[in-house]
Amino acid sequence: MKQMPLIAWLVAFMGSILAGIVSIRTSEVQPAVLVIAVVCMILGFATPKFAWLWAIIVGLGVFAAYVFAAMIHYPVKSPPEPNIYASLIALAPAFVAAYIGAGARWLAAPGMGTPTVK
Repeated sequence: MKQMPLIAWLVAFMGSILAGIVSIRTSEVQPAVLVIAVVCMILGFATPKFAWLWAIIVGLGVFAAYVFAAMIHYPVKSPPEPNIYASLIALAPAFVAAYIGAGARWLAAPGMGTPTVK
């Protein structure tokens, strides 16, 4: 297994935090989905083998933000309905975007990342 660069981990966690902050501070979902999509596409393109990991980390940022806001009694603009678990739907666009980025990498450089037989 190839080692992942530290910068990819930092981008994933910072994107996760940013998506969570945007989600709890806005009443619409589109800004948070945009953050998730951009971060996951970039990470999926950069390291396509770990697209699934980036989608989980960034997608769970929204859920984690709502959990943290509930723990500290922070008033959110628009809480997820019917309950906090509805925010896990953010994993869907995260996976789609991460694999779009991985697919773009595959189209841009078809030979990269595939094992070669000698």
